[in-house]
Amino acid sequence: MMSSRCSRQSFLESAPRAVGALATEVLDEVDAEAANAPGGPEGFAVLLELLVASMVRSGAILELLDEDPSSAERPGTLLYGLVQRLLEMVRTRFEEAEAAGVLRPGASVDDVMLVLGMTKGVIKGTLPARRDAAAARALELALHGLFAR
Repeated sequence: MMSSRCSRQSFLESAPRAVGALATEVLDEVDAEAANAPGGPEGFAVLLELLVASMVRSGAILELLDEDPSSAERPGTLLYGLVQRLLEMVRTRFEEAEAAGVLRPGASVDDVMLVLGMTKGVIKGTLPARRDAAAARALELALHGLFAR
């Protein structure tokens, strides 16, 4: 029994490190691909598409979005730097799109994180075989809405 308890404790202690390592790898990939995208509004859309695709491919970004805000806001926690990195990636491209005048007045980085959180819910609530299509559609609806313009 004792070895089982120790194994479980070791797993629970190492799980955040494993998620952190995977999230770092995924963010590195997204960052590298996003660097090849043009700036401005197109680059912002590309970044969002890359993030959503990575959310479908790997649970690591989903874990960052699940991070308890109270621990994510404390410097020195394992995932703090990764959450900050994700926010900075979004903020940089958001500001470029905002400067180009293509975003709705009053839109914010928090709104973008809300969209990613809603997309996370779609991904988690959809059968694996349909996740790509469902996540892409959720992002499309969030970006373009239901109303004709």
